[in-house]
Amino acid sequence: MNMNEAYNKRFNAIKNGKPYTFDYKKAVFGTTDSEKIVNLINEPLSSALFRYMEELDVSVNQLATMTGISASSISRYRKGRRGIKRDYLCAICIALGLFSCQQRHLFTITHNVLPDGNATLDNREYIIRDFMDGCANDQRFSLAYCNRVLKANKERPLTVLLSDMEGSK
Repeated sequence: MNMNEAYNKRFNAIKNGKPYTFDYKKAVFGTTDSEKIVNLINEPLSSALFRYMEELDVSVNQLATMTGISASSISRYRKGRRGIKRDYLCAICIALGLFSCQQRHLFTITHNVLPDGNATLDNREYIIRDFMDGCANDQRFSLAYCNRVLKANKERPLTVLLSDMEGSK
């Protein structure tokens, strides 16, 4: 299921007054099989990132276009050959429209997140959290828009991506 289909499925269910069923285990681990989940709890970031991209039918090149992160860097993250900066992990979560439980899983299993030099909860962090909270439920919470809001508030953007045209698949 690609990203637009995932958004539309959730939106149409809610719009039509039908309950949108959400399976936490399926969303985070891609399975409901308890034995498989035990092995996935400590999976590497590369494995989880690959799985989320595959579920959303997003290629390395598409994610590079959606985030402004180079395709070679994304490829290295997926292969576990490079640590990922916190800002880039946030950018990937927003660009993919991941649910908060999926985001939490990525941050939990990522032992080699490189520090971004900002550990305080400031205006920038609030803006980023807003977009991370909203990205799974509303396409308007795009990475390009997040970066524009950060820049408008004289904050450093997550990536260089500023145009919605750059962020399209």
